[in-house]
Amino acid sequence: MKIPAHTLKHQLALHSWVGISSAILLTISFISGSLTVFSEDISRWASPPAAEIRPAADMAALARLMQHMAEHPEHTSSFLLYLHTDENAPAPLHWETGDSETWAYLDADGTLHSHTRPATAAGHVLDELHRTAGIPTIAGEYSMGIVAILYLLALISGTLLALPKLGQQCLALRLNHSRRRAWLDIHNLLGLTALPFHLIIAITTILFIYAAPLSALLQPLAPPPPAVKNHTIDDTRPLLPPQALIAAAQHEIPDLQVRFLAFDSLADREQALAVVVGEQPGGGRQLYLALHPYSGALRYRNHGGNHYARARDILHELHFGNYGGYPLRWLYFALGLGGALLFYSGNRLWLDKRARGGARRDVRILAALTEGCTYGSISGIALILLTARLPLPVARETLAWTSYYLPFLAAIAYAHPKGAASRIPLMRSAAVLLCAIPASTLLAAAGLLPFTPRLLPLVDATALAFGIALLAAARRTASATNIHTP
Repeated sequence: MKIPAHTLKHQLALHSWVGISSAILLTISFISGSLTVFSEDISRWASPPAAEIRPAADMAALARLMQHMAEHPEHTSSFLLYLHTDENAPAPLHWETGDSETWAYLDADGTLHSHTRPATAAGHVLDELHRTAGIPTIAGEYSMGIVAILYLLALISGTLLALPKLGQQCLALRLNHSRRRAWLDIHNLLGLTALPFHLIIAITTILFIYAAPLSALLQPLAPPPPAVKNHTIDDTRPLLPPQALIAAAQHEIPDLQVRFLAFDSLADREQALAVVVGEQPGGGRQLYLALHPYSGALRYRNHGGNHYARARDILHELHFGNYGGYPLRWLYFALGLGGALLFYSGNRLWLDKRARGGARRDVRILAALTEGCTYGSISGIALILLTARLPLPVARETLAWTSYYLPFLAAIAYAHPKGAASRIPLMRSAAVLLCAIPASTLLAAAGLLPFTPRLLPLVDATALAFGIALLAAARRTASATNIHTP
């Protein structure tokens, strides 16, 4: 495809500047975002194993549990009822309060037996890190909205730059050539092969962050939502039993396989809510319907409805990859890490080209931020996981954020005077922290650390693999650049 030379020149300038303006925050967001697809698994890994797994309750027992919680709102106003119990749901009743979670059941005499254990904040903090890149408050989300727009511009300009060479050199991978050529090939290959994924992520991020103004703009074009029958609250009407709520949900979605029911504000007849959550045969997408627990009236749903609502749900599923099982999660994980490498390699290319002209101040600063933020973020996430299971007298979310920011800020401080020369030590530090994750599990299993680990190879094995990979990459980088560090 022939594109005028002046157009390519302008696109190259645009691609370079929007790229370096957004790459660092995108790198942090994609590293953490690749982990959020396994946030439930990480949370289970970080939580102590159940002391005892209670048998699944029958419908009559679930009804008694539901009634008990409605009559005792002092426990909590929000709770879950699980239809099946296992290691991840050791009892039929669950709720969270502050930094703790409680699993409970009713015995034959109607006595509530409960077990409370610390709740992990690791999954929540990783999700917030993905949405905000670690920038506190609402400023983080809106900053990422601006970054997402720059990201989309970089994708478009990068694609235009690649079109004249498409099918020739853009999909080549020449690792045995110069360092710059190798990084350029990696950058082009990652960008072009995963272009649909990146377009989806950029567009959906913009739509999510600016949902309110966009909804106000597009709402007149959308069909009205499906009518929900009005209902009159009868003060004497009892709570519908779980089997009635499940039957109402399965009337709307006949093949719905219910996993649990989520309740809120049962003591308030007007605001009370019962959410039936499940999936269709084959797994994948999570479905839910919100019902009024006294009348059974439909409040809202994420299945069916008008085209506008369905399109919104599809965008959400495409962004988070929650419409498939573990194979799709692993694909999103790989694409997320590939995205982080795409942004990091873009900055490396820009820096390597300008480093030849001398130690410019802007080049030194960007080099320090690129290396410090990238490897500091990896180190911070590793430390979140290392401290998540320790029984420390600190609020779990405070502990998680402290664990992240300490190595993150330390890495930036270390990189500031050294620039690109900080790369190898920071890579090794991040690798050591990653390898320490499975090591801590083994030490705890041997009774040498004060927690009882859950043996989930998904977390420990993945951390070990990437720790070893980083150590190998640091060794290759040191060999290629003849840099020797202590």
